[in-house]
Amino acid sequence: MRSMITSTSKEGGWRVVGHEWVTTSLSNHITTQRLNHAYILSGPDSIGKLTLAVDFARAIMCSSDPFCGNCRSCDLISEHKHPDVSMVMPALSGKHIQQNKISVDKIRELIYQFALKPIEADRRVAIIQNLEVAGRQATDALLKTLEEPPGNAVFIITTDNLSDLPETILSRCVHFALKPLASAIVKRELISRWG
Repeated sequence: MRSMITSTSKEGGWRVVGHEWVTTSLSNHITTQRLNHAYILSGPDSIGKLTLAVDFARAIMCSSDPFCGNCRSCDLISEHKHPDVSMVMPALSGKHIQQNKISVDKIRELIYQFALKPIEADRRVAIIQNLEVAGRQATDALLKTLEEPPGNAVFIITTDNLSDLPETILSRCVHFALKPLASAIVKRELISRWG
C-alpha cells in the first residue's frame, strides 16, 4: 500500500495537490454541517483521489476548526489507526487491482461496524477505494446501507471508472469529478516540496 503521509498544505490540513474547488466544497459541507452520507471522488488513476478521501476523513473527524491535519485524530487516520474510520481497499496482484476483489464479506464487515456506536468520535467514516472492482453482491450490500444510512455515517468512495458503478449507487452520492492537473501546477508543487 502506498504511504499517504505527506506534508500538510498551507491551507489547513489538506495535503492533496490542486483540486482546490473540491477541498473548498468539502470544507463547506463540514463547516455548514451539511454532510451528506455518501460521496464519490472519480477521476483517472493516480490523480489524488485516495489522498483526498483520507484528507476528507481527517477533516470530518478533526478536533480543530478549521481542519488542522496534525491533531491526534488526524494523525490516527493518516496511520490507518482511528477506530471510527474504516478503509476498504481492493486486493492487488502485483501493481494492478484485481477485478471483483472487494468482496461482499469486506462490505458486510463494514456495514456491521457502522451499526455499532462510534468509539472515539460522534460518527464513523468509511473510505472505499475503487468500488468499481467490487462484485455485484458487494455493491448490492453497500446499496442497502446507502438507501438507509446510519445517521452518524459518512461513506467516501473512489473510482477510476464512474461508468462502472451502478446508477443506484451514483444517485445516492454527492459526486466530485477530479481532472488531471496542469503540468505547471505539478512542477510548482514538486519544486516547493522537494526543491
